[in-house]
Amino acid sequence: MANASRCRALLITEGSGGHLIPALQVARALAEAGADVRLWYAKRPRAAWAQTLVEQAVGAHVMAEPIEVSSPADWPTRAKISWRLWTQAQQAFAAAPPDVVAGFGGWMCAPVLLAAHRRGIRSFVHEQNVLLGRTNRLLARYVDCVALSFHESEAQLRRSSTVVTGLPVRAGIGEAAREMAAAHWGFDPARPTVLVLGG
Repeated sequence: MANASRCRALLITEGSGGHLIPALQVARALAEAGADVRLWYAKRPRAAWAQTLVEQAVGAHVMAEPIEVSSPADWPTRAKISWRLWTQAQQAFAAAPPDVVAGFGGWMCAPVLLAAHRRGIRSFVHEQNVLLGRTNRLLARYVDCVALSFHESEAQLRRSSTVVTGLPVRAGIGEAAREMAAAHWGFDPARPTVLVLGG
């Protein structure tokens, strides 16, 4: 972060929380250090929560650009969007190349990071899970470094440069008192509470 004030960064991420939230946290940290950050992210129908998070992150040094995605399972649409992203990235890199391009997982990262590789722009991907996703496994050989959340992931990338950064999470995580959370959900704070999460 010492040189972030002179840095121009492009971040690209899928629109799901597991990809988007770490990207937003990195965007905030870079912007607070004085970097100029551009964020390309998938904007999906019926994902108003994601748009709210993005709007909260946008500031003087963060420019967020949504990429409309109709359906994650629609392969013809994926192909068209990938070609558009490749072309958009090539044009952007020719006009004003960023200092670094960072991907946070999901198929949309591939065309942009491959375009960065073609131009010789420094790049990395961040993996949120212990087991690498398909896109990050593919891109590992084309980026300068793979940032990992867990040491256990290093064994999957013996031929790639890696660094364990941990998982960037929202600043408010872990700050709420138990009593406040219980009151919010209508629970009795004196009784045991079981939290069940799904991926």
